[in-house]
Amino acid sequence: MEDVLRAFGITGAAISQKKLSGGHIHGTYRVETADGVYIAQKLHPTAFPDPAGLMERLALVTDALRRQGETTLHFYRTWTGSWLYDGWRVMDCIPGEVREPDPEVIQAAGAAFGRFQAKLQGISLDARSIHDPARWFGLLHETVNDGISRETEAFSLAEQLFSLERDACSLQHARLPERVLHGDTKLNNLLFAPGTNEPLAVIDLDTVGMGLAAYDFGDAVRSLHRNAEKLDTTILFGFAAGYLAGFSRLTDAEMDSLVPGVLTITAELAARYLIDHMTGDRYFRNPDSLGRARSLTALAEDTAGRIPALQTILHQL
Repeated sequence: MEDVLRAFGITGAAISQKKLSGGHIHGTYRVETADGVYIAQKLHPTAFPDPAGLMERLALVTDALRRQGETTLHFYRTWTGSWLYDGWRVMDCIPGEVREPDPEVIQAAGAAFGRFQAKLQGISLDARSIHDPARWFGLLHETVNDGISRETEAFSLAEQLFSLERDACSLQHARLPERVLHGDTKLNNLLFAPGTNEPLAVIDLDTVGMGLAAYDFGDAVRSLHRNAEKLDTTILFGFAAGYLAGFSRLTDAEMDSLVPGVLTITAELAARYLIDHMTGDRYFRNPDSLGRARSLTALAEDTAGRIPALQTILHQL
């Protein structure tokens, strides 16, 4: 590891090294040296086919955030000026903590992710958001038509999802502004100042790309529900209150898209889990991907039946 750090101009002797887990697709290590604490990551060899392009996007985003006073990731360059050395990248370790959801944390997270989008207004990236419901529903149709799986429950669940497809894909045709999205707005991608519920930094930026504000909003609300099959309005409105405080310049059309965004992203993820289940669990490797798809479909159905009433309340926040 010291060879890797030296390539990035970090010469202090390593005091400790710990491999980190928690859902990272990269090999991630926390390395403490005599000079400071760093995160070294060996990028996954196939997850990002253009790692140099990825790093240029991250530099653009983090530079914009830093100029506006935000705490954000700081990546090091090698002595040749590259962001990478033999597939490795190195960044400062931000001394923050993750939080479990409670009403105060949920509202604070909404404010942090809303501010993230607000600070990046006017920036355009050369990558699309990973969220693309029309694509995933198209792949689900192909999977069903291929007949790879003969499982009755899986086919029945696919039919339930297809009944949601039109509404789930409608935002892609709504001519909404495109913004820089985080792409994976889970609570564990937000660090809080130690000992407080004050957001410190949005992290894990590899999924940044252009898309609709409602996608990041919907993904956050969906992830806060974990395995729930009914929409919890306390979570929805708590996150929304923070989000709208953090990003107060949404258009009226974008405001109307936020609750449908929960349906969109929930149904999209249900389709992804169902595809994975029907094709051998090669991506998520979840031992109960069918159960995950089932609970997500139920949450999407519950959301779909309540959108007009929820939109009215959201406008009153």
